[in-house]
Amino acid sequence: MKRRDFIKTSGLVSAMGLLPGFLHPLKTLAAGSIQKRLVVVQLSGGNDGLNTIVPFRNDIYYRERPVIGLKGEQLIKVSDELAFNAAAKGMVELMDKGWLTVVNGVGYPNPNRSHFRSLDIWQSAAAADQYLPTGWLGRYLDSSCGKQSQVIQTGGGLDLAMKGEERKGLAIEQLRQFNEAWGRPLQKRLYQQLQEEHLGEDNLGYLYKTFADTMSSHEYINERLSQKVQGSDFGNSDLGRQLALIGKMMQAEIDAPVYYASTSGFDTHAGQQKTQERLWKQTSQALLEFSEYLNKSNLLENTLIMVFSEFGRRVSQNASQGTDHGTAGNLYLISKNLPQAGFYNELPSLTDLDANGDLKYSVDFRSVYRSVLEDWLKSQDQVIKDAKVKRLKNLIV
Repeated sequence: MKRRDFIKTSGLVSAMGLLPGFLHPLKTLAAGSIQKRLVVVQLSGGNDGLNTIVPFRNDIYYRERPVIGLKGEQLIKVSDELAFNAAAKGMVELMDKGWLTVVNGVGYPNPNRSHFRSLDIWQSAAAADQYLPTGWLGRYLDSSCGKQSQVIQTGGGLDLAMKGEERKGLAIEQLRQFNEAWGRPLQKRLYQQLQEEHLGEDNLGYLYKTFADTMSSHEYINERLSQKVQGSDFGNSDLGRQLALIGKMMQAEIDAPVYYASTSGFDTHAGQQKTQERLWKQTSQALLEFSEYLNKSNLLENTLIMVFSEFGRRVSQNASQGTDHGTAGNLYLISKNLPQAGFYNELPSLTDLDANGDLKYSVDFRSVYRSVLEDWLKSQDQVIKDAKVKRLKNLIV
Protein backbone atom coordinates (compact mmCIF):
# COMPACT_ATOMS: atom_id res chain seq x y z
CA MET A 1 0.00 0.00 0.00
CA LYS A 2 1.31 3.43 -0.90
CA ARG A 3 1.90 5.80 1.96
CA ARG A 4 -0.74 8.33 0.78
CA ASP A 5 -3.36 5.57 0.57
CA PHE A 6 -2.26 4.33 3.97
CA ILE A 7 -2.77 7.78 5.49
CA LYS A 8 -6.19 8.16 3.91
CA THR A 9 -7.46 4.76 5.09
CA SER A 10 -5.74 4.49 8.46
CA GLY A 11 -7.40 5.67 11.67
CA LEU A 12 -4.00 6.15 13.30
CA VAL A 13 -3.61 9.75 12.19
CA SER A 14 -6.89 10.94 13.66
CA ALA A 15 -6.36 8.85 16.78
CA MET A 16 -3.04 10.56 17.40
CA GLY A 17 -4.60 13.97 16.86
CA LEU A 18 -2.44 14.77 13.85
CA LEU A 19 -3.43 17.55 11.51
CA PRO A 20 -4.10 16.07 8.04
CA GLY A 21 -1.94 17.32 5.24
CA PHE A 22 0.15 19.57 7.44
CA LEU A 23 3.44 18.08 6.34
CA HIS A 24 5.80 21.04 6.36
CA PRO A 25 6.74 23.22 9.33
CA LEU A 26 5.61 26.81 9.13
CA LYS A 27 8.14 29.57 8.83
CA THR A 28 8.30 33.33 9.21
CA LEU A 29 8.12 35.55 6.18
CA ALA A 30 11.46 36.77 4.90
CA ALA A 31 12.47 40.15 6.28
CA GLY A 32 11.02 42.98 4.23
CA SER A 33 8.81 40.72 2.12
CA ILE A 34 5.24 41.77 1.35
CA GLN A 35 2.63 39.03 1.29
CA LYS A 36 -0.90 39.51 0.01
CA ARG A 37 -3.31 37.86 2.41
CA LEU A 38 -6.91 36.77 2.05
CA VAL A 39 -9.25 36.42 5.03
CA VAL A 40 -12.50 34.61 4.21
CA VAL A 41 -15.46 35.02 6.58
CA GLN A 42 -18.36 32.61 6.10
CA LEU A 43 -21.81 33.63 7.40
CA SER A 44 -23.37 30.19 7.78
CA GLY A 45 -27.11 29.71 7.46
CA GLY A 46 -27.97 31.97 4.54
CA ASN A 47 -27.94 35.68 5.34
CA ASP A 48 -30.97 37.72 4.28
CA GLY A 49 -29.44 40.26 1.94
CA LEU A 50 -32.67 42.22 1.48
CA ASN A 51 -32.77 43.05 5.19
CA THR A 52 -29.05 43.77 5.27
CA ILE A 53 -29.01 46.24 2.38
CA VAL A 54 -32.55 47.57 2.08
CA PRO A 55 -34.15 49.17 -1.03
CA PHE A 56 -36.15 51.47 1.22
CA ARG A 57 -37.87 53.38 -1.61
CA ASN A 58 -39.20 50.21 -3.23
CA ASP A 59 -42.89 49.62 -2.41
CA ILE A 60 -42.61 45.96 -3.41
CA TYR A 61 -40.12 45.38 -0.58
CA TYR A 62 -42.66 46.54 2.03
CA ARG A 63 -45.56 44.78 0.31
CA GLU A 64 -43.71 41.45 0.45
CA ARG A 65 -42.42 42.11 3.98
CA PRO A 66 -45.19 43.91 5.84
CA VAL A 67 -43.92 42.85 9.28
CA ILE A 68 -40.16 42.32 8.92
CA GLY A 69 -39.49 45.14 6.44
CA LEU A 70 -37.11 47.68 8.01
CA LYS A 71 -37.89 51.38 8.19
CA GLY A 72 -37.07 54.61 10.01
CA GLU A 73 -34.48 54.23 12.77
CA GLN A 74 -33.90 50.62 11.75
CA LEU A 75 -31.99 51.91 8.72
CA ILE A 76 -28.83 53.88 7.97
CA LYS A 77 -29.13 55.42 4.51
CA VAL A 78 -26.05 55.20 2.32
CA SER A 79 -27.59 56.41 -0.97
CA ASP A 80 -30.83 57.84 -2.30
CA GLU A 81 -32.21 54.33 -2.76
CA LEU A 82 -30.35 52.03 -0.38
CA ALA A 83 -29.77 51.73 3.36
CA PHE A 84 -27.93 49.34 5.62
CA ASN A 85 -29.65 47.56 8.46
CA ALA A 86 -28.83 49.88 11.38
CA ALA A 87 -27.43 46.90 13.28
CA ALA A 88 -24.68 46.72 10.64
CA LYS A 89 -23.31 50.11 11.66
CA GLY A 90 -19.76 48.80 11.42
CA MET A 91 -20.26 48.09 7.71
CA VAL A 92 -21.43 51.67 7.18
CA GLU A 93 -18.28 52.95 8.88
CA LEU A 94 -16.18 50.72 6.63
CA MET A 95 -17.99 52.12 3.60
CA ASP A 96 -17.45 55.69 4.84
CA LYS A 97 -13.72 54.98 5.10
CA GLY A 98 -13.68 53.70 1.50
CA TRP A 99 -12.71 50.22 2.69
CA LEU A 100 -15.86 48.31 1.63
CA THR A 101 -17.13 47.05 -1.72
CA VAL A 102 -20.54 45.36 -1.83
CA VAL A 103 -21.20 42.94 -4.68
CA ASN A 104 -24.95 42.38 -5.09
CA GLY A 105 -26.84 39.52 -6.67
CA VAL A 106 -24.12 36.91 -6.10
CA GLY A 107 -25.10 33.31 -6.78
CA TYR A 108 -24.82 30.62 -9.46
CA PRO A 109 -26.97 28.92 -12.12
CA ASN A 110 -29.57 26.37 -10.96
CA PRO A 111 -29.22 27.27 -7.28
CA ASN A 112 -29.54 24.67 -4.54
CA ARG A 113 -31.42 25.59 -1.35
CA SER A 114 -29.86 22.92 0.86
CA HIS A 115 -27.37 24.34 3.35
CA PHE A 116 -25.03 21.39 2.98
CA ARG A 117 -25.06 21.17 -0.80
CA SER A 118 -24.90 24.93 -1.36
CA LEU A 119 -21.95 25.22 1.02
CA ASP A 120 -20.23 22.39 -0.87
CA ILE A 121 -20.79 24.30 -4.11
CA TRP A 122 -19.39 27.54 -2.67
CA GLN A 123 -16.47 25.84 -0.94
CA SER A 124 -15.45 23.67 -3.89
CA ALA A 125 -16.26 26.31 -6.54
CA ALA A 126 -18.27 23.68 -8.40
CA ALA A 127 -21.25 24.02 -10.71
CA ALA A 128 -24.62 23.04 -9.23
CA ASP A 129 -24.50 19.63 -10.95
CA GLN A 130 -20.80 19.04 -10.29
CA TYR A 131 -19.25 17.29 -7.28
CA LEU A 132 -15.62 18.12 -6.53
CA PRO A 133 -13.68 16.39 -3.73
CA THR A 134 -11.38 19.37 -3.19
CA GLY A 135 -11.91 22.98 -2.15
CA TRP A 136 -10.92 26.10 -4.07
CA LEU A 137 -8.43 27.23 -1.41
CA GLY A 138 -7.06 23.71 -1.05
CA ARG A 139 -6.38 23.63 -4.78
CA TYR A 140 -4.71 27.02 -4.45
CA LEU A 141 -2.52 25.56 -1.68
CA ASP A 142 -1.63 22.60 -3.91
CA SER A 143 -0.68 24.65 -6.95
CA SER A 144 0.44 28.10 -5.90
CA CYS A 145 1.93 28.01 -2.39
CA GLY A 146 5.43 27.08 -1.33
CA LYS A 147 5.92 23.96 0.74
CA GLN A 148 6.27 25.98 3.94
CA SER A 149 3.20 28.15 3.32
CA GLN A 150 -0.14 27.21 4.82
CA VAL A 151 -3.82 28.11 4.78
CA ILE A 152 -5.31 28.30 8.27
CA GLN A 153 -8.89 27.91 9.49
CA THR A 154 -10.15 29.05 12.88
CA GLY A 155 -13.29 28.12 14.78
CA GLY A 156 -13.32 24.32 14.62
CA GLY A 157 -12.84 21.62 12.01
CA LEU A 158 -11.41 21.89 8.52
CA ASP A 159 -13.98 22.73 5.83
CA LEU A 160 -13.96 21.42 2.26
CA ALA A 161 -12.74 24.82 1.02
CA MET A 162 -9.35 24.20 2.66
CA LYS A 163 -8.79 20.64 1.39
CA GLY A 164 -6.59 20.04 -1.65
CA GLU A 165 -5.58 16.89 -3.45
CA GLU A 166 -2.02 16.87 -2.09
CA ARG A 167 -2.25 19.19 0.90
CA LYS A 168 -4.81 20.36 3.41
CA GLY A 169 -5.06 23.46 5.54
CA LEU A 170 -4.47 23.71 9.27
CA ALA A 171 -7.44 24.03 11.65
CA ILE A 172 -6.92 25.85 14.95
CA GLU A 173 -9.91 26.56 17.18
CA GLN A 174 -8.07 28.67 19.72
CA LEU A 175 -4.57 28.90 21.07
CA ARG A 176 -5.37 27.33 24.44
CA GLN A 177 -6.82 24.19 22.86
CA PHE A 178 -4.02 24.09 20.30
CA ASN A 179 -1.46 24.21 23.10
CA GLU A 180 -3.30 21.55 25.12
CA ALA A 181 -3.46 19.23 22.11
CA TRP A 182 0.18 19.59 21.11
CA GLY A 183 1.83 20.31 24.44
CA ARG A 184 1.04 17.03 26.15
CA PRO A 185 4.03 15.24 27.72
CA LEU A 186 3.53 12.04 25.71
CA GLN A 187 3.56 13.88 22.41
CA LYS A 188 6.59 15.91 23.45
CA ARG A 189 8.49 12.76 24.43
CA LEU A 190 7.62 11.09 21.14
CA TYR A 191 8.83 14.14 19.28
CA GLN A 192 12.09 14.31 21.23
CA GLN A 193 12.81 10.62 20.72
CA LEU A 194 12.29 10.56 16.96
CA GLN A 195 15.37 9.21 15.24
CA GLU A 196 16.45 9.62 11.64
CA GLU A 197 15.86 5.93 10.93
CA HIS A 198 12.16 6.50 11.64
CA LEU A 199 11.88 9.04 8.86
CA GLY A 200 12.12 6.75 5.86
CA GLU A 201 9.70 6.37 3.00
CA ASP A 202 7.69 3.51 4.52
CA ASN A 203 4.25 4.06 6.00
CA LEU A 204 5.40 4.33 9.61
CA GLY A 205 8.14 6.74 8.60
CA TYR A 206 5.57 8.90 6.87
CA LEU A 207 3.53 9.05 10.08
CA TYR A 208 6.62 9.97 12.09
CA LYS A 209 7.40 12.72 9.59
CA THR A 210 3.86 14.06 9.79
CA PHE A 211 3.96 14.02 13.57
CA ALA A 212 7.37 15.69 13.72
CA ASP A 213 6.40 18.48 11.34
CA THR A 214 3.17 19.14 13.22
CA MET A 215 4.96 19.33 16.57
CA SER A 216 7.54 21.64 15.06
CA SER A 217 4.83 23.93 13.73
CA HIS A 218 3.01 23.94 17.07
CA GLU A 219 6.17 25.04 18.86
CA TYR A 220 6.78 27.68 16.23
CA ILE A 221 3.28 29.19 16.39
CA ASN A 222 3.22 29.14 20.17
CA GLU A 223 6.61 30.81 20.42
CA ARG A 224 5.82 33.49 17.84
CA LEU A 225 2.50 34.46 19.35
CA SER A 226 3.56 34.36 22.99
CA GLN A 227 6.62 36.57 22.51
CA LYS A 228 5.75 39.00 19.79
CA VAL A 229 2.07 39.82 19.49
CA GLN A 230 -0.50 41.71 21.51
CA GLY A 231 -4.17 41.76 20.62
CA SER A 232 -7.75 41.73 21.87
CA ASP A 233 -11.08 40.19 20.95
CA PHE A 234 -12.98 42.23 18.41
CA GLY A 235 -16.55 42.82 19.51
CA ASN A 236 -16.50 40.11 22.20
CA SER A 237 -18.14 37.51 19.94
CA ASP A 238 -17.11 34.14 18.55
CA LEU A 239 -16.23 35.75 15.22
CA GLY A 240 -14.39 38.52 17.04
CA ARG A 241 -12.25 35.97 18.86
CA GLN A 242 -11.47 34.16 15.62
CA LEU A 243 -10.45 37.39 13.91
CA ALA A 244 -8.32 38.32 16.93
CA LEU A 245 -6.41 35.05 16.56
CA ILE A 246 -6.01 35.64 12.83
CA GLY A 247 -4.77 39.16 13.49
CA LYS A 248 -2.16 37.86 15.92
CA MET A 249 -0.89 35.28 13.43
CA MET A 250 -0.72 37.89 10.68
CA GLN A 251 1.18 40.32 12.87
CA ALA A 252 3.56 37.50 13.83
CA GLU A 253 4.35 37.20 10.09
CA ILE A 254 3.49 33.52 9.85
CA ASP A 255 3.73 32.37 6.24
CA ALA A 256 0.01 31.86 5.61
CA PRO A 257 -1.56 33.71 2.66
CA VAL A 258 -5.11 32.57 3.49
CA TYR A 259 -7.15 32.50 6.70
CA TYR A 260 -10.73 31.22 7.02
CA ALA A 261 -13.25 32.05 9.75
CA SER A 262 -16.95 31.35 10.09
CA THR A 263 -19.90 32.33 12.23
CA SER A 264 -23.37 30.80 12.29
CA GLY A 265 -27.00 31.62 13.07
CA PHE A 266 -28.12 33.31 9.84
CA ASP A 267 -30.83 30.72 9.05
CA THR A 268 -33.64 33.06 10.10
CA HIS A 269 -36.87 31.13 9.46
CA ALA A 270 -38.60 32.68 12.48
CA GLY A 271 -38.34 35.92 14.43
CA GLN A 272 -35.81 37.26 11.96
CA GLN A 273 -35.58 40.91 12.98
CA LYS A 274 -34.15 40.40 16.46
CA THR A 275 -31.89 37.54 15.40
CA GLN A 276 -30.43 39.37 12.43
CA GLU A 277 -30.04 42.55 14.45
CA ARG A 278 -27.98 40.69 17.06
CA LEU A 279 -25.90 38.87 14.46
CA TRP A 280 -25.10 41.90 12.35
CA LYS A 281 -24.26 44.02 15.37
CA GLN A 282 -21.66 41.42 16.38
CA THR A 283 -20.44 40.69 12.86
CA SER A 284 -20.08 44.27 11.66
CA GLN A 285 -18.39 45.36 14.88
CA ALA A 286 -15.92 42.48 14.64
CA LEU A 287 -15.14 43.26 11.00
CA LEU A 288 -14.72 46.99 11.71
CA GLU A 289 -12.42 46.49 14.70
CA PHE A 290 -10.41 43.81 12.88
CA SER A 291 -9.96 46.12 9.88
CA GLU A 292 -8.90 49.04 12.08
CA TYR A 293 -6.44 46.77 13.91
CA LEU A 294 -4.93 45.67 10.60
CA ASN A 295 -4.73 49.27 9.43
CA LYS A 296 -2.90 50.38 12.59
CA SER A 297 -0.53 47.44 12.10
CA ASN A 298 0.10 48.47 8.46
CA LEU A 299 -1.42 45.18 7.30
CA LEU A 300 -4.76 46.22 5.80
CA GLU A 301 -3.33 47.51 2.53
CA ASN A 302 -2.12 44.00 1.70
CA THR A 303 -5.10 42.16 3.21
CA LEU A 304 -8.41 41.42 1.49
CA ILE A 305 -11.35 40.31 3.63
CA MET A 306 -14.15 38.50 1.79
CA VAL A 307 -17.50 37.90 3.52
CA PHE A 308 -20.10 35.55 2.02
CA SER A 309 -23.10 33.35 2.82
CA GLU A 310 -24.20 30.18 1.02
CA PHE A 311 -27.43 31.74 -0.28
CA GLY A 312 -29.83 34.61 0.33
CA ARG A 313 -33.47 34.45 1.43
CA ARG A 314 -36.81 34.55 -0.36
CA VAL A 315 -38.32 37.93 -1.23
CA SER A 316 -41.52 37.35 0.75
CA GLN A 317 -41.62 36.92 4.51
CA ASN A 318 -43.11 33.69 5.86
CA ALA A 319 -45.83 33.12 8.46
CA SER A 320 -43.27 33.00 11.28
CA GLN A 321 -41.97 36.53 10.70
CA GLY A 322 -38.87 35.14 9.08
CA THR A 323 -37.68 34.19 5.61
CA ASP A 324 -37.00 30.88 3.90
CA HIS A 325 -34.05 29.74 1.79
CA GLY A 326 -33.57 31.79 -1.34
CA THR A 327 -30.93 32.33 -3.99
CA ALA A 328 -28.79 35.39 -4.70
CA GLY A 329 -27.22 37.39 -1.90
CA ASN A 330 -24.57 39.99 -1.09
CA LEU A 331 -20.82 39.48 -0.92
CA TYR A 332 -18.56 41.97 0.86
CA LEU A 333 -14.92 42.86 0.19
CA ILE A 334 -12.90 44.88 2.72
CA SER A 335 -9.48 46.40 2.09
CA LYS A 336 -7.73 49.67 1.40
CA ASN A 337 -7.42 51.02 -2.14
CA LEU A 338 -10.40 49.10 -3.52
CA PRO A 339 -10.94 50.32 -7.10
CA GLN A 340 -14.71 50.54 -6.66
CA ALA A 341 -15.53 51.16 -3.02
CA GLY A 342 -19.24 51.31 -2.26
CA PHE A 343 -21.62 49.29 -4.43
CA TYR A 344 -20.06 47.33 -7.27
CA ASN A 345 -23.40 46.78 -9.00
CA GLU A 346 -27.15 47.21 -8.55
CA LEU A 347 -29.40 45.12 -6.32
CA PRO A 348 -31.42 42.40 -8.06
CA SER A 349 -34.83 43.43 -9.35
CA LEU A 350 -37.87 42.77 -7.16
CA THR A 351 -40.11 42.55 -10.23
CA ASP A 352 -37.99 40.38 -12.54
CA LEU A 353 -37.77 37.21 -10.43
CA ASP A 354 -36.85 33.66 -11.43
CA ALA A 355 -39.36 30.87 -12.06
CA ASN A 356 -39.60 30.16 -8.32
CA GLY A 357 -40.21 33.78 -7.40
CA ASP A 358 -36.68 34.32 -6.11
CA LEU A 359 -34.03 36.93 -6.85
CA LYS A 360 -32.04 36.35 -10.02
CA TYR A 361 -28.29 36.23 -9.63
CA SER A 362 -26.21 38.61 -11.77
CA VAL A 363 -22.70 37.69 -10.55
CA ASP A 364 -21.38 34.12 -10.45
CA PHE A 365 -19.54 33.68 -7.15
CA ARG A 366 -16.80 31.84 -9.02
CA SER A 367 -16.08 35.04 -10.95
CA VAL A 368 -15.35 36.71 -7.62
CA TYR A 369 -13.10 33.80 -6.67
CA ARG A 370 -11.24 34.02 -9.96
CA SER A 371 -10.72 37.77 -9.43
CA VAL A 372 -9.41 37.14 -5.92
CA LEU A 373 -7.08 34.38 -7.08
CA GLU A 374 -5.70 36.12 -10.16
CA ASP A 375 -5.78 39.81 -9.21
CA TRP A 376 -5.07 39.58 -5.48
CA LEU A 377 -3.19 36.34 -4.81
CA LYS A 378 -1.57 36.41 -8.29
CA SER A 379 -2.35 32.75 -8.95
CA GLN A 380 -2.34 31.77 -12.61
CA ASP A 381 -3.23 28.12 -12.05
CA GLN A 382 -6.62 26.73 -13.01
CA VAL A 383 -8.03 26.61 -9.49
CA ILE A 384 -11.49 27.45 -10.86
CA LYS A 385 -12.27 24.46 -13.05
CA ASP A 386 -14.82 26.10 -15.37
CA ALA A 387 -12.89 28.10 -17.98
CA LYS A 388 -16.09 29.90 -19.00
CA VAL A 389 -16.17 31.70 -15.64
CA LYS A 390 -14.28 34.97 -16.11
CA ARG A 391 -12.80 37.36 -13.58
CA LEU A 392 -14.67 40.58 -12.79
CA LYS A 393 -13.22 43.80 -14.11
CA ASN A 394 -12.31 46.61 -11.73
CA LEU A 395 -13.20 44.63 -8.61
CA ILE A 396 -9.74 44.19 -7.09
CA VAL A 397 -6.45 45.98 -7.68
